[in-house]
Amino acid sequence: MEVTGISVHELQLSIVSPSATAFEGTVSYVQIPTEDGLIGVLPGHAPLMGLMGQGLLTLKKAEGIQQFIIEEGFLEIKDNRVVVLANQATDLSKITFEQAQKEYEDAEALQPDTESEEREKLDKINSAKVKMRFTRLTG
Repeated sequence: MEVTGISVHELQLSIVSPSATAFEGTVSYVQIPTEDGLIGVLPGHAPLMGLMGQGLLTLKKAEGIQQFIIEEGFLEIKDNRVVVLANQATDLSKITFEQAQKEYEDAEALQPDTESEEREKLDKINSAKVKMRFTRLTG
């Protein structure tokens, strides 16, 4: 049986950030960090819209498990489709602790002149800290 072209045993997942589409494909399960904690999504999940927090998004597909560091955003679940609109989504397998630490050091070294540059610096520091935390846990 199919629902809108997707098997009832799978989900269509899109992970999109302003810079790129981080993932587009079919999965059997996805765990998403929300503001209130982690939410697990299986096929047939009730419709839901919500806010995401920072954390590790884990998806299960035929080839295995893949993880992304998510830095806040929105999610929508409807008709076995999951759309994740994240401020930033980084494939955990494509970043090392050392790379994240370098991002942190570079951000710390910034010398902002304006309030908006100061906010940008703080955002970069926070992003690097999140990456360091998850690369340390999984590396």
